[in-house]
Parts: sequence; C-alpha cells; structure tokens
Amino acid sequence: MKQKTIATRHLRTKIAAGYVLILFVIFGIVYIGLNEQNRQQELEATTYKIRSLRKDVHEVYMKVVDLSMIGETDGSDIKYFHFFCGYMGEISYLCYVNNNTESNGDKL
Repeated sequence: MKQKTIATRHLRTKIAAGYVLILFVIFGIVYIGLNEQNRQQELEATTYKIRSLRKDVHEVYMKVVDLSMIGETDGSDIKYFHFFCGYMGEISYLCYVNNNTESNGDKL
C-alpha cells in the first residue's frame, strides 16, 4: 500500500505542476491582452489629437487664403500665419513621438 501512494504522489505532483503552468500561461495571455488594449487606446487618442490639429490647421489655412484673395494685407493674415505655424509645430512633434514609439519594436 505504501508503494502505491508514492507512485501516485509523483503523478499528483506532475498534474499540479501542469495546472500551475496552465495558470501562468492564462495570466500571461490576459496581461498581454490588457497591455495591447491600453497601447491601442493610447494610439487612438494620439491619432484623434493629430486629426483635430490637422483640421484646425486646414481651417486657419483657408482663412489665410481667403484673406489673401480679397487683398487683406494689413497684418491680420500674419496673425493667422503665426497661429498656423504653431499648429504645424505641434503636429510635427506628435508625429515624431508617434513614429519613435512605434520604431522601438512596439509595432502593432
């Protein structure tokens, strides 16, 4: 009878180790999934910000074009031009940050 319990103890140990390994794999998959979901949300937020900035830049550009078409050169178009350049700088920065985070091996 003693031999039977020793033989089954090794079998029970292997089964328990298998369950622990399966749990580690499941927790790893869940962790990676949540991490990827957070990364996807960050990318979507950055994309939304870039799109809204591009829309604002386009609106400013259209105002500058409208002013230049009617001959407004009294300095008001320069105000819009500086506003336009500020948005372009912010868009360039966001694109730079977005490209550098993707080039670190974190590509989707």
